[in-house]
Amino acid sequence: MVKPRSVTFYANQLCVTPKYLSTVCKQISGRTAFDWINEYVQTDIRHLLKFSQMPIKEIAEALQFPNVSFFGKYCRMRLGQSPTVLRRQLRETPSDTDD
Repeated sequence: MVKPRSVTFYANQLCVTPKYLSTVCKQISGRTAFDWINEYVQTDIRHLLKFSQMPIKEIAEALQFPNVSFFGKYCRMRLGQSPTVLRRQLRETPSDTDD
């Protein structure tokens, strides 16, 4: 489930430069490779916060954040809430995947 968060990683996998990968992504989708990577990271964060019983620290480690503090800053900046508040909100909101 853990996906690398580096444009360089994906560019290397495709044998292209990071700049080329971002340029092609931007031309095709209107979004950079970095934007796509962040969207998927945010999806993983939401999923793990809502459906797993893992502590916040373990989620940060599983998603390869350097530490819990950086993970918290990422969540506040990208998702608008701390991981704890976001987890509470996500769990209070019913979804189609709840059964």
